[in-house]
Amino acid sequence: MQSLGDGTVSMQCGVSQPLDGQVKHSAAANLLTSKRSQTVAGGRVCETPGPRRSVPQHPGGMPEPSALASLRDARLIDRFPGVFAALRPPAIFCEPFGFKTLNQIHATSCALRYSLLAALCFIATIAFALPSAFAKDDQTLRAEAALADAVEPLVEAHQGRVTVMIKHLGTGATYAVKAEEPMPTASLIKLPVMAVAYQQIAAGKLDLATMVTYRTEDKVPGSGVLTTNFSAGTQLSLRDSIRLMIAYSDNIATNFVCERTGLAAVNEQCETWGWPDTKIHAFVFRPESSIAKDRSKQFGLGSTTAQDIVAILEKIEKKELVSAEASVAMQNHLLACDDKGRLDKHLPAGTKVAMKTGSVTAVRTVGGIVYGPSGPFAICVLTADNKDRRWTDENEAQLLSAEIARAAWKVFNPETKDDTTTLTDGRLASGMHGVLVE
Repeated sequence: MQSLGDGTVSMQCGVSQPLDGQVKHSAAANLLTSKRSQTVAGGRVCETPGPRRSVPQHPGGMPEPSALASLRDARLIDRFPGVFAALRPPAIFCEPFGFKTLNQIHATSCALRYSLLAALCFIATIAFALPSAFAKDDQTLRAEAALADAVEPLVEAHQGRVTVMIKHLGTGATYAVKAEEPMPTASLIKLPVMAVAYQQIAAGKLDLATMVTYRTEDKVPGSGVLTTNFSAGTQLSLRDSIRLMIAYSDNIATNFVCERTGLAAVNEQCETWGWPDTKIHAFVFRPESSIAKDRSKQFGLGSTTAQDIVAILEKIEKKELVSAEASVAMQNHLLACDDKGRLDKHLPAGTKVAMKTGSVTAVRTVGGIVYGPSGPFAICVLTADNKDRRWTDENEAQLLSAEIARAAWKVFNPETKDDTTTLTDGRLASGMHGVLVE
């Protein structure tokens, strides 16, 4: 080692080093291979050179940390040299973190930066691979195309607004028409009301055994059995009220349930579950009780979307709504629905359908789970502003939902017989599917 007279010292390891601690980068690689060093007059000198070895250089001329070398082995740096060079830290970051030289800050920060970059590259690789892993198979794609071919002409021919969603709960094959568009529900809103009631029961806020007394002032018109068949003073449990609300769409029983859950609580819970457009606005036939006047004017009793109803039905079928026990109870209520002919009118006789319907003058709605040989599929058909407003089984909107259900059945169960004969004598034909053979 000797002084060069210009503020630097010459070292055996071949590095000229400024006495003020600044490294001349032309020999930085050799400096890092020295076995030991010491500080002399504020500068770093190498007393005993270690064995010479090749040190990989990154695009900025600095030694590569091991993580960076690994990335070069993967040929990522060679492909994107400009990006990696840009990651080199400027000298201004040295002092605040106690680093004396650019080498020190570079060696530390680059190791972290390139390790992070390696992780990001791995994540990107997985992200590109995921779509192919979850890609729909050919059979599912063909089913979706067949659904479109069968259902679109029915929707286009209908005289009124229509939104639809169909989803096979086994294969995931899906078809939708404006499924995210909010629509009036009529009594279909009683389905999410039931779900929220069971959620509050699970939370200990309600008890299925709680008794409710039917009072004279509770009487309202419309669907159900309490209005015409029971007298004031009748007592029934919350469980029975829920049953009447779904099986017979009983309006008085619905108000019993809503008085205990709370209207606002139903809407808040639906939003928590991810269904913000599913709302009940007032008690049935109690317009003065509306908690959303504008929505009541636009939608009536309640609002929802086809995709929200299918999501509710899917969770019930998969035993994921509230709990497995609650899901089974809700499924049983839906299986007891007495509004026959809305979805099952054109399905093979005896087909099991769990559903809830809704009807007002210009609105017909239905959501249900249809059980077939290939597995269950969820379906929701919402109609509004219908031209046909007759209160008959031949109402155009009611026939539309039955025809869409039949079209979906044929796509998902092409091998079954198209037999809608009513079972009157209990005999079963070969290949039939439904409650009597399950």
